[in-house]
Amino acid sequence: MTFNQRLKDLIKEKNLLQKEFAVKAGIKKRALDMYLGSRNSLPNVDLGVKIAKALDTTVEYLVTGEDSSLGLENPKLNKKYTRFINKLEILDDVDQAIVENLIDSLIDKKQSGASEMESSQIG
Repeated sequence: MTFNQRLKDLIKEKNLLQKEFAVKAGIKKRALDMYLGSRNSLPNVDLGVKIAKALDTTVEYLVTGEDSSLGLENPKLNKKYTRFINKLEILDDVDQAIVENLIDSLIDKKQSGASEMESSQIG
């Protein structure tokens, strides 16, 4: 997938019109049209950063499809976890701690269930 396809997909995912996105990113609509076009034009670094921030992603993901900041090379997983992390950031510290404790409890439950199954298969 190319830069312009990732850009199109993310704008669509955010349910934004191209004109709305250009305003949100602080870039000219004409420049956006060029980046979305079939010539695979890439923005300069400053504009790339503006575009990435407006889409809650990284320049690296837009250019390469990978995001090493999360250690994920699968763009679908990257999107999934980025959305999850963005939702967590909305919560206050107390609610974040509750979510973390819930996740820890679910992991413990899953691990103890797996241990029980292994024990019953051995015996």
